[in-house]
Amino acid sequence: GYIPGFFETPPSNDSIYQPIRGSIDPRERQFAGLVTESTSELVAVRANATLKRGASIEFLTFNGLVIQHQLSQIYDGSGAVIGQTVPGAVFYIPKSEILSALAPFTVARARCHEF
Repeated sequence: GYIPGFFETPPSNDSIYQPIRGSIDPRERQFAGLVTESTSELVAVRANATLKRGASIEFLTFNGLVIQHQLSQIYDGSGAVIGQTVPGAVFYIPKSEILSALAPFTVARARCHEF
């Protein structure tokens, strides 16, 4: 599993993550989930925290880009619209062109005040 400190320090030479461009105070962000699957229509994320519809999250891609995304639509495994995520459960978001770079094991994080 992941621990918060994993993303609060610079990556080591053997890390699959590249340094993130820009300066971000890691105390402002919290690990929110992990992409488990990415299809042509949906992105599946295993939630690590409760996130409400409308919350802004960031995906940390393997090439160092940070993709901003607002959770305007959240679905559960049955395809029903939900108002918030449940820690430990998988939720789904519609895939858009900007989310095309997401792959399994991409990390999602959110501002601490978004929880």
